[in-house]
Amino acid sequence: MEHKIYYDKELDTVCVDVIDEFKLQDIDGTFEVIDKHFQDADYYRLLIDLSQSNGALSTKARRMLGEKLKAKNSAKIAFVITRPSSRMIAKVVVALSKGSDEKGFFKTRDQAHAWLREKR
Repeated sequence: MEHKIYYDKELDTVCVDVIDEFKLQDIDGTFEVIDKHFQDADYYRLLIDLSQSNGALSTKARRMLGEKLKAKNSAKIAFVITRPSSRMIAKVVVALSKGSDEKGFFKTRDQAHAWLREKR
């Protein structure tokens, strides 16, 4: 997995910088980091930066990602998207993860950060 997955303490957010393709085997590692920082929380923030993604996500990976997001408690999820193909995939994941409260699509990280800082 080439992706960068880390906790941003200032934003109280788990950040996922997707490099090339986000594969089925990448999903568990991502949710381990989310669980580590938000295990007992009833709300969490997630920033998914797809600006370095190739826009590919298999059907199985889309479904599993949607199910995992749906199973989590309420979330505020910001997507950084620079390609139409990545936007389409993000919208599919959002549709599958109906359990999350708030989702936003942004062209820059700064826009996503500002939105994530807003009060719930």
